[in-house]
Amino acid sequence: MTVSQIASPPASPSSSLQRRGSREPSSIPWAMAKTLLVGSLVALVAAAWLAFTPLRNPGVQDCGTAIGFVVFNRPDLKATPGESPEATRRSLQPTCRERAVPQMQRAAIAFAAFVGLGLLGAVVGLIDDRIAYRRAPRFESLLRAPPPDAPGMYLRPPPQLDQRQLGRVLPPFERLDLGLLLGVGVLSAAGLVWLAGSQQVDVVSSGLRWPFVAVVVAAIFAGHLIAAAQLALSAPAQVRLIDALEVTAASNFASRLLPPLGPLGLEAHFLAKRAHGEVSAVLRAEGGRQLIGVFGFVTVSVVAVLQADLRHLPHVDLPKRWPYLLAAVCLFLLLGVSRAADRIRYLTVKPSFDGLRSLLTGSGGAGLGVAAVALPLAHVVAFGASVATVGGELSFWRIAVIALVSMLAAALVPTPGGVGAVECTAVLGLLIAGVAVGTAVVAVLVWRSLTFWVPLVVGAFPFQRLRRTNAL
Repeated sequence: MTVSQIASPPASPSSSLQRRGSREPSSIPWAMAKTLLVGSLVALVAAAWLAFTPLRNPGVQDCGTAIGFVVFNRPDLKATPGESPEATRRSLQPTCRERAVPQMQRAAIAFAAFVGLGLLGAVVGLIDDRIAYRRAPRFESLLRAPPPDAPGMYLRPPPQLDQRQLGRVLPPFERLDLGLLLGVGVLSAAGLVWLAGSQQVDVVSSGLRWPFVAVVVAAIFAGHLIAAAQLALSAPAQVRLIDALEVTAASNFASRLLPPLGPLGLEAHFLAKRAHGEVSAVLRAEGGRQLIGVFGFVTVSVVAVLQADLRHLPHVDLPKRWPYLLAAVCLFLLLGVSRAADRIRYLTVKPSFDGLRSLLTGSGGAGLGVAAVALPLAHVVAFGASVATVGGELSFWRIAVIALVSMLAAALVPTPGGVGAVECTAVLGLLIAGVAVGTAVVAVLVWRSLTFWVPLVVGAFPFQRLRRTNAL
């Protein structure tokens, strides 16, 4: 690097944008990755077209869309032969089921191609990025301003927190993150009210069952208590349960509005600060706790799917605007899949099998295993009680499947706490399970208000107290 390069002022965003055309051409792996990702989008469009194209058994029945006919098990009409030559001819036509099932099979193949091509493209792109990173000069030699498209927002890869800062400096709070959180939250709530109709929402809201609201609050507190016990059991140093409960409550605020921390990031920062900046043992233990939580979630999910009897869903009449809800869910899904590799790459606390082994063989291993199963169950109880507040009636295991799928959406989608995606996914799940649209919308709004927004606001107070006492 020459003296003139060092002395030159940082490039402005506009000049950096103007130089984009003179950059080196894409590598072959990155071109392959982009081709695979584009192919996955084409497969998704094909799957949607196959699933949502209206079908007809001419002269006998309007079948509706293939996905609607199959999922909601609509009646399959057939003409009676012998009444007339025309009726005999129509009786030989393929019925709606004979038309819809092959159509859905083709749609499923196209959707599987979308998932496979998308994941393969993400993996190839990540490998190419890693190779380019290894070949690139060290950051310290690049005396220039970061490019305007540098990561820093939820809808882009989150900024990577230097592990040397963990336990010393918290990442900054950005107002734009709060704006994104509030904006998506308000839009999603307004969209759900529009889906059901304001009159339906008013009618259902007027009949809330308040004892079940108390059950939701109790389940939320139980979930926080379980998470605090996990933190206390997995900490490399001794942590009191009351301190762990305060940190867990503060994490409800920090994990949404300090994006570089990510899940378990505030807990790791708290433990690293207590360990005077020695973060390796903290990250190993927290990484093990994260894996135990994943195994607990998967265990509960498998049991719920096996017990829910999803093959016999009731016949339901979906609201006229339900395709907009499905489109929103698909959009969030596509966004989550496209950003999955970035979210894993920039995790402050990454899964650790070494930490998992040390935790399971320690004195608190059994307690951590029980807590890993109990935590998603507490979320399921909170969701089920929210549905009961508006008179919804579903089996426990169907409630569990909808709640767990919504929790998975929260982990996948790169918006704070999965806001927007969780609400749409939960409402769609309740509609498919046979819950009326007004009941489903109000139940989800109650659930998210009590389990997301209230803990977010409440968590700001312990977060500020911990900062004042220099515990963070």
